Amino acid sequence: MTKIALNELDDVEKVECVEIRVCTRTRACKWKGTYPQLALKKKDEVEQEHICPKCGNNEFYIEYMPLYKYKKNYVDMTKALHKPSPIL
Repeated sequence: MTKIALNELDDVEKVECVEIRVCTRTRACKWKGTYPQLALKKKDEVEQEHICPKCGNNEFYIEYMPLYKYKKNYVDMTKALHKPSPIL
């Protein structure tokens, strides 16, 4: 991701980002997380799909969060809460 300062192409600052998945089902869910934090649901014996661990939705949009903000806001929480994704 690039950040352009004052619409001048000469002052381009590259910022490392993390992809954050955001659930699209309802405003009530508001789940955000990284790809490994999604739960897995079996479709059949071979196929699986990633779903929201909170509401079970399988549609997400992606937000890009600068790496320094991700480390500050999410890393401590994910260390405490991260478990392997259950297969439903």
